[in-house]
Amino acid sequence: MVGIPRGSNLVIGITFVAFMAEALIHYQLGAWQDDGPNQYPQLVIPDAKDFFSMVVIVGVFSWASASAIAYFG
Repeated sequence: MVGIPRGSNLVIGITFVAFMAEALIHYQLGAWQDDGPNQYPQLVIPDAKDFFSMVVIVGVFSWASASAIAYFG
């Protein structure tokens, strides 16, 4: 990673896992709120496009978080 210390990889990883889990929970809650065929307790897996979007967004903000911690911390 450019611009952040080597130990920040741990911060990026932990942040990514925690917020990816949160993103998947929010996706599930949104699927249950629709009046479609997916109702509680049926689990819904996001399609590839939505999952890729989540990974990119959570990855960028995980990196930004680790960069801010390294810069200000």
